[in-house]
Amino acid sequence: TSQWPKNNIDFKNKRVAVIGTGTSGIQCIPIVARDASQLHVYQRTANFYVPIRNAPTDQKKSTFIKNNYNDFREENSKKTGGYCAGDISNKKSAIDFSAEEREEIFESAWQKGGFYFQSAFNDLLKNKISNNYAVNFLHKKIRQIVENPDTAKKLSPTITFGCKRLSMGKDYYETYNNKNVRLHDISQNPINEITFEGIKTSDGTTTEVDIIILATGFHDMVDTLRKIHVEGIDNRTLKQQWENNNPTMYLGLTTHGFPNMFAVTGPGSPSITANMVASIEQNVDWIANCIQHMKKNNIFSIEAKACEQQKWAERVNRLAEETLYYSCESRYVGKENKDRAYFMPYLDYEDYANQCSLVEQNGYQSFTLKKQKNKEKKDIHTRHTEEMSPN
Repeated sequence: TSQWPKNNIDFKNKRVAVIGTGTSGIQCIPIVARDASQLHVYQRTANFYVPIRNAPTDQKKSTFIKNNYNDFREENSKKTGGYCAGDISNKKSAIDFSAEEREEIFESAWQKGGFYFQSAFNDLLKNKISNNYAVNFLHKKIRQIVENPDTAKKLSPTITFGCKRLSMGKDYYETYNNKNVRLHDISQNPINEITFEGIKTSDGTTTEVDIIILATGFHDMVDTLRKIHVEGIDNRTLKQQWENNNPTMYLGLTTHGFPNMFAVTGPGSPSITANMVASIEQNVDWIANCIQHMKKNNIFSIEAKACEQQKWAERVNRLAEETLYYSCESRYVGKENKDRAYFMPYLDYEDYANQCSLVEQNGYQSFTLKKQKNKEKKDIHTRHTEEMSPN
């Protein structure tokens, strides 16, 4: 799905297979089902889904935001996820309400859709009892929407609500009521091979298809960095440095052993658990301020201290351990080190931004800074001038 062709694909009278039911799969399945003669969905792990409820923007709300844009952005920056300014999330636990009240609040959040459901109560990702209430509500919704009981059971996740990315889309469960759609449970009957005819599973059955869509996910936060051939101290690449160690970065922005190298939304920053636009802007602003500080103070090298980077990684993990994120395998949890899993994103955008500001205010004491001597600076300027000379 990440390499979807720019030209429209004609699914009419085609037998189509979608492998994967994460967010990309969940969002493309209803669209493909409209035209395909047959749609085969191959699911390994059922994922939690809520309707996104996209709709035209309310003009009054849009005008208000535009007239108060700076205040709107400032309020967003004080949210845990960097978004939902103006929205009132429930500040109470799910266990503080009666069964009837909980049902009403969950139903209201379901009708609003999107992230409203995840913030229906303040402890859905911290309290297992509250989390189970959400799971039970969503299982009931699936049974109400999906007409085939066996299909409804297969679509009902057995994982903790929210430990994987919450998928959002339109008409996902309703699509399984279409006669041209079939769900394959590959947790019980895995895919053995892709043949010229179609998809062969471990029971020996080959399902003939014309088009296969791979919605199988990707590695977040670190995979792209590994692919970049950047050499640090001792000519080591990031891939080599992280080969037998958990990929960690100080503030998610830089890493020990690679002076003067900055990354945006790396492991140790809020990244994929927060508003990505806000996260990227905050990261870029911090890096720009850091470079200005280096120029102003004649600093030619900045490198995160190993001890500070380790403390930051421990801080990231402590925040995650206070939640239910570790209860399942997900894009948030890395396992490069076989002895211990580690959590990649920082789970509080506001606190993260405050910590970055403190580092800046303290003069980057958590980094090793190297200054140029006056003669070195003059020599560098002279060489640069000679290289730029047309003669």
